[in-house]
Amino acid sequence: LEGRRHPLSASIELTERCNLSCVHCYINQSPNNRDVQARELTTKQSIGLIDQIADAGCLFLLITGGEPLLRKDFKEIFIHARRRGMIVSLFSNATMLTTELADFLADYGLHSLEVSLYGATEETYGKVTGSPGSYQRCLHGIELALERKIDTSLKTVLIKPNFHELQALKTLAKRFGVKYRYDGQLWPRLDGKQDTFFYQIPYEDLLRLDEEDPERSRGWAE
Repeated sequence: LEGRRHPLSASIELTERCNLSCVHCYINQSPNNRDVQARELTTKQSIGLIDQIADAGCLFLLITGGEPLLRKDFKEIFIHARRRGMIVSLFSNATMLTTELADFLADYGLHSLEVSLYGATEETYGKVTGSPGSYQRCLHGIELALERKIDTSLKTVLIKPNFHELQALKTLAKRFGVKYRYDGQLWPRLDGKQDTFFYQIPYEDLLRLDEEDPERSRGWAE
């Protein structure tokens, strides 16, 4: 670097659209929303943006959304970032992860995959995501990633409908042998609506969880 300042990491949000419709999500745009799709960067623009990021000296790149796997040009964009030498991570709900796509990510060296897990049971996952049957697809996606030795971790937005399953979620992550984290902070939607706060867990309850969890308690102390 020779004493110069460079951005070490960056993130790029490929889309606001998602195949799930989570009650708490601040974006929450439907997968077939043409107006939203029309606002997205084209493949050429996305690749050009990655070139700018790489030219600035960036090493780590996070690809996120929405659900980035909804983009038909996801592979092309991902390959370009790898060819520019960046270490790429991916945020996904894993429900769209197929055998072919998991092979692709492994072959092109995905650095890490962080999966949003919204419940430890089919019933709760369906209540949060508004997508019956998606729970099993999520678990299958996680299994596909782990079978290919992709560094995978799980995370949960903790809200009223899944609060009672926190311990079960931790147990599920332990069964998979992966790291797990949760966050209970919600945000208003991008359109300004604040209906997400209906699902907010009281801060007193979140604080109690942090006090009871030795690792989180140490983190706050540090």
